[in-house]
Amino acid sequence: MNVFGQGERVFFRPAFFVIDRGGVMGAEHFLNTLYHDKPDKDFILVWEKRKDKKVSYWFDHTSDAINHFKKQGLSQDTYVGCGTSGKALPAFRRCLATEITGIPGAWIDVDVLNPVHSKPNLPETKQKALEIIEPFPLKPTIIVWSGHGYQFWWVFKKFCALTNQRQHEEAADMLHQFTWTMRDCARSMGYDLDMTFDLSRVFRIPGGKNHKDDPAVPITLDACGENFYTPDEFMMALKTFRLGLGSDATPIDARKKVVVAPSGVVQGAKFKLDPMAEPPQDKLEAMIEFDPVFLASWEHRRKDFKKGESASEYDLSLASLATAAAWEDQEIVDLLIAFRRNHDLPTKLVEKYYERTLRTASNATKDQQVFDELEEIICSGALTHGDPAKTPEENKANMVLAIAKAKELLQKAFNGTIVKRIVQFNIDPFEYKLETDKTCIHLGTVQNLIDQSYFRRKFADATRIYLTKMKESKWQVIAQAMLDICEEESAGDDTSSKGQIRHWFREFLMQYDPLYDPTEAMISRRPFYIKDSLYFFGPDLRKYIARFWSEVINPKIMGIMLKNYGFMPLPMNIKKPDGKYASRSVWKIEIAKDKIAQEFVNRELLNNANRIAAAFALEDEEREAIRCTAAPQEDSSAAFPQ
Repeated sequence: MNVFGQGERVFFRPAFFVIDRGGVMGAEHFLNTLYHDKPDKDFILVWEKRKDKKVSYWFDHTSDAINHFKKQGLSQDTYVGCGTSGKALPAFRRCLATEITGIPGAWIDVDVLNPVHSKPNLPETKQKALEIIEPFPLKPTIIVWSGHGYQFWWVFKKFCALTNQRQHEEAADMLHQFTWTMRDCARSMGYDLDMTFDLSRVFRIPGGKNHKDDPAVPITLDACGENFYTPDEFMMALKTFRLGLGSDATPIDARKKVVVAPSGVVQGAKFKLDPMAEPPQDKLEAMIEFDPVFLASWEHRRKDFKKGESASEYDLSLASLATAAAWEDQEIVDLLIAFRRNHDLPTKLVEKYYERTLRTASNATKDQQVFDELEEIICSGALTHGDPAKTPEENKANMVLAIAKAKELLQKAFNGTIVKRIVQFNIDPFEYKLETDKTCIHLGTVQNLIDQSYFRRKFADATRIYLTKMKESKWQVIAQAMLDICEEESAGDDTSSKGQIRHWFREFLMQYDPLYDPTEAMISRRPFYIKDSLYFFGPDLRKYIARFWSEVINPKIMGIMLKNYGFMPLPMNIKKPDGKYASRSVWKIEIAKDKIAQEFVNRELLNNANRIAAAFALEDEEREAIRCTAAPQEDSSAAFPQ
């Protein structure tokens, strides 16, 4: 009898079988066959994967699980736990491997080539997939077509209870060896199989829908027989089959799992990359129980991630949370490998990838600690109002310590740049300045302090350090900390824009005495007087401020400040030593209108320079007249009328 249809080979001749049985009947046959003698104290997991959430339901009677499936499992992705649980867990939990109390048999999953799968080396057709298990001595009890691949089950005559550690290890080792053996068999044919040996595995229930495709495709029970086996019969068949594979079989050690695997374990310089790796169960259970963010990442259901977020983002999330919980590096690597395997994501056995992920996670953890500590200081009020229950002296002492701690944390957030102080100038509107160990950064109004993009540009311009963009919630903590540690300065003349320019310009003229010859001034880059005005080159003032006052002023901002003060920009033709003229941009202010210009002018030198300039101008005019007179004229009467 050909149970698979025309042209297909018979794998087994069961006492009864069903073909392409979907809907409630398929689910009923499937669940009853798996759990026909399950202990009453064990609970079956029915796990529903919806668009918005994933929910677990627990049933101690198979009939209850079937009835539940009839009500709401037919039209969506609905799974059953391969192993049972000793208790009903919360609706957001799935069993860990250590919590499994029994299994109905052994299983394997064989995907078929399809765009929904990322692996390229999969069987091209259903027939090719069936050929992978054909050489195995025992025929499967159940075959389920999941829409894009097969589930194969070898059901035991008696439900296999796992009541102690030894039984747990034996069951895990049996599934581990079976998976690797069938993987070796598939590899000899040029195909690859997923690693589905974990005791906590879930599989789709026939009768439901597989929503990896749009529209969803039905899941069908292709065969279900009564050819049950004992664990001993199964292990004997497995050993015989492994021997028949010869050199194609991966050497397996029951205690160490995989020792050598041609396409399996990678022993790098820092990490052992085992595709069958498992994270430490005690630490995993603690994280799942106490950290809902970790649980959401572990179950691949982060609502705050963008739709279609890459596996690398989940890796980084898990690594960051585990790093914060003081996991060892190898434990984190095992965690990420197990996560990808559990969710059928592409396997990543590249040491540099995990080095980079752990380094990024470590930095992210340190950054998060900075934000957490800053937020704690801000919320405590130690930077501002203090504790009402303490004396003013105690609050003052605590404030000094809190400000010092906040500056230390800001230094970490600013890539090691030491924050000396942040000044708030009492003018209307308030303006702010950040003083570091190397420079001062004029931020302007408060909008420029709290706006992350503007602040990062100003910071990069002054320090040549381009800060990494932060999440807005984190930047709000940084900005609030800077506001809380601001030191007020009185609204004196020097705190205004005009007062600041006046102060800088006076110091600039004290450092570089003005000259009275523009040609010499251009050569030495000095300010100079001509006639009734004082001139200087704008870039020279900016360089002076940056060098002697450690304040980097944007040219545009400097231009606005100089105009507000009263300077006027203009181009000037200045005679060079070679007699040619060069055009230079200068700033000018009339001596009569500025006290600083009056303070530094030497009237005698200025008058003398003006006389010399006038004489040179007259001499130049005379030379031009002589040149014009000496020039040959075609019509002298027209040039010099009588």
